[in-house]
Amino acid sequence: MEVALGRENKEEGIRIEVALGGATRTRRGAGSWYVYCLVPGPVIEWASRHIFTMNTASNQLQKTIDQAVPSKLTGLSRDQVAGLNAKVQAESVKNGFTYERDAGRPEPITLHPLPVVVGPDEAAKLRDLALELRKILMRVLPHARKHPQLTQLLPLDPEEESFLGRVYSKQLDEDPPLAYRLDADIDFTDPGWYDKVKLFGLNGSAVAGYYYSSAANDLMADLVARETGLELPRFDRLGMPEVLLAMLQAQAARVGRKAQNFAYIQDRSWNTGITEGPSFQEWFKKRGVNLVVIDPRELSLKESEIYAGDVMIDIVYRNMEIRDLVSIEREHGHLRALEQAFARNQVVSSLWGDFDHKSLWELLDTPEATRRLTAAQRAFLRNHIPWTRTLRHTFTRTSDGERVDLLEHVRKNRESLVIKPNRACQGQSVCLGPRVTQSDWEKHLSTATSQSGHWVVQSFVKATTKGFPLIMDGTYGMEAIPTTYGFVATPERFGCLGRASRNPVVNVSLGGGVFPVLLVDQG
Repeated sequence: MEVALGRENKEEGIRIEVALGGATRTRRGAGSWYVYCLVPGPVIEWASRHIFTMNTASNQLQKTIDQAVPSKLTGLSRDQVAGLNAKVQAESVKNGFTYERDAGRPEPITLHPLPVVVGPDEAAKLRDLALELRKILMRVLPHARKHPQLTQLLPLDPEEESFLGRVYSKQLDEDPPLAYRLDADIDFTDPGWYDKVKLFGLNGSAVAGYYYSSAANDLMADLVARETGLELPRFDRLGMPEVLLAMLQAQAARVGRKAQNFAYIQDRSWNTGITEGPSFQEWFKKRGVNLVVIDPRELSLKESEIYAGDVMIDIVYRNMEIRDLVSIEREHGHLRALEQAFARNQVVSSLWGDFDHKSLWELLDTPEATRRLTAAQRAFLRNHIPWTRTLRHTFTRTSDGERVDLLEHVRKNRESLVIKPNRACQGQSVCLGPRVTQSDWEKHLSTATSQSGHWVVQSFVKATTKGFPLIMDGTYGMEAIPTTYGFVATPERFGCLGRASRNPVVNVSLGGGVFPVLLVDQG
C-alpha cells in the first residue's frame, strides 16, 4: 500500500491519494510534487476497517437484492404479472403516485420494482455534499445580485425583478430557507462513487418528487414485496417527506412561530404535471401536522397575519416559481399576503430559490465568485459540477483551461456536450449532442444563440445505467436503462428520489419511472 501526498497547485492545499494493490494514477504537471511513503501494518489494518470498506455492506446487500428481485419477478406467469401490475396501478392512483396529463387526467407513474440501497455512509456523504453546496451558494448569491456582470448570468424578467424588489429584506441574505433538490448522476456500485458524483442541476423552487420517493418505497414494500414473497431490508420510511417537514419546522422556529400551521401553494388552474399537494396534506395529517393546500390568490391578511381561510399560517411552502406568481398578479393584482410572507422570511424556498438557473454553474466558475470561496470549495466545484456556459457570442475557457470562441467550441464538440434551456424543467427541449446529427446540432445551436440568456451548454454527463425488471410482452424481462438521482438534505435528514427511463433524458414528465431508494441502517 502506498500513500501519496500531492500538491499540483499551492492554492488547492494538500491531497492524499492511496493506492491498494497497484500504483496510484496521478497527473504530474509542471511544478507538481509527490511524496511516497511506506505505511506501517497497523495503519493499513485500521484503514481497511474504517476507510476502504465504506461501500462493502451496501454493495453486498445490493447484490443480494439485484439477484432476488429479478428472480422473483421474471419467474411470474403472464397472469401473475397482469394481476400484480393492476394492483400496483390501482394502489398508485389511490395513494397519489400519479402524474396529471391531458387536462387533469391522473396517470399512475411507472414503478420500477428494484430497490437501490443507500447505507448510512453513502447518505452522510451526499448530505454533506448538499450542505456544502448551500454554503457555497450563500457565499456567492448575495454578492452576485450586486455585481452587474454576475446578474446577467442569472437573468430575471422585469416583473420578477419588481416582485423581488417589493418583498426583499436583509434577512434573506443572512440565513434564507432553501428547499432544493440536487439532480445527479451516481453509481453506487463504483468503489470511488463519491468523487464521481456529477450535479447536473439544482431545483430551488417548485421542487417535485418529495412525496413520490416515499410512495415508491411504500409500494415496493407493502405491495410488490408482499405479493411476491420478497424480503426487503428494514429501511427508513420517512426519507424525503420528512426532510421537507423538518425544513418547514426549522424555519417556523427560526422566525418565532410556534403553532406550525403550514400552507402548500399551487395554482388551482394547473391541470397537468405533479400531483403531490393533496398527498402531502394527508401525509402531514397522519403525523399531527396541519398543512393546507391552497391557491396563492386565496391567502389573505388579517391584522397583518397570513390566513388560509380561518387558519393562521406560519410558513408557506411554494410549489411555484416567482414567474408563476407574477403571471397571476398580472391578471389579479398583487398577492399582498404572499408578498408579506416573503418579506417576513415565512416562505420556503426564499427568493434565492428562483436563482436555480442552469447558468448558476457558470456563475460559480467566474473569477468574481471563486475568489470568495476557499481552495477546498473551489476543488469541490471542479469535482462535482459539469462545465457549463450560457450560449452567447463570447470567448471563454474550457474545463481544461483553454481559451476558445464559445460558439465555435460548441459547434466542434457536439459529442461531449448537451444544450439545455436555462430555466425550463421536466427535461424540456434538452438536446444531447451524442444523440443527434451534426446538422441537427448546429440548427439547435443557432436557435439557442438567437435567444440570448435562455440556453446553456454543458458537458455531457452520460447517465449510469442499471438493469430493471420491465414488462415485455406480458412478462418481466431485464433491461439496462439510464438512471438519475434527486436528493435533499438538512443537517439531520437525507432523502433521495430515484428515476429511470429508456429515454436518455430521464424525467417523469417524459414517461420515465421511479425506483425505490431504501435508506437502510447497516449497524
